[in-house]
Amino acid sequence: MFRNPTDRPGLAALLTIAWATLMLFAGHGYPFHQTFHHDIGAPVLALELSRDNDDIESVLHRDDRTSSGANVEKARAIQWRANVLDLAFIPIYTFFLWALARLFRPRIFLLTIAIVAVGLFDYWEDWRIFQALKGENPAIYIPSLLKWGLMALVLIATGWILARAGEAIYSLATNRLLALAYWLSGGLMGIAVATGQWFGYSLIPLSVEIFSAITLIHAIGLLGHYLTIRGMSPVYTEDFCDKRRRPGGESLVAVTPTPSQ
Repeated sequence: MFRNPTDRPGLAALLTIAWATLMLFAGHGYPFHQTFHHDIGAPVLALELSRDNDDIESVLHRDDRTSSGANVEKARAIQWRANVLDLAFIPIYTFFLWALARLFRPRIFLLTIAIVAVGLFDYWEDWRIFQALKGENPAIYIPSLLKWGLMALVLIATGWILARAGEAIYSLATNRLLALAYWLSGGLMGIAVATGQWFGYSLIPLSVEIFSAITLIHAIGLLGHYLTIRGMSPVYTEDFCDKRRRPGGESLVAVTPTPSQ
């Protein structure tokens, strides 16, 4: 199905970027001031890390009598839409993580288990978000922190795989630079999970932005061979002068450009 071993992770990276962009646009238009608990500045992440009714209310304003019903319904609709899109995003980004790691190391049994667990915790988180959107007050932060913490370990492990990879896909320097980026993203995410209760979770969006940049680099690097322009090589006609003098040789050309192999 795939002509090149880099096609599968490259296409997965491209689809991850496209779906993440769709989710970003779907979350626009939140009607309330975006200042939430634990130093979080985005409503989707704030809902994911909600611990109790007060945290959920700071995002959804379900019982806020000072807010218009239209704004409350709009906030709920945005969160509902983002959660529905996340149901499809989970298999997309987890498949990308798995396909990329397997490209550089065929045997990744423990990492595969960790990636699957990230997806399962993410679905658990989505289920609790749907409960909150229906009026309940679940502790959404439990599966969310498990997801982010395990995701941090997956990113750090992927960085280790790239740091030890050969030059079959990327150059040695590129592998090591990407490894550093993975470690930075995973490290920031892990620090946020471990200390967020006291210092806030603002490092999680930063780590996600770094991972998004890495994913874009992979999409370009792994699918770049489809964007190359084939050069032209000259093919010279042997004995051109002699053949040109013969009858019917008037249209003969000395050099014919042909696509390079």
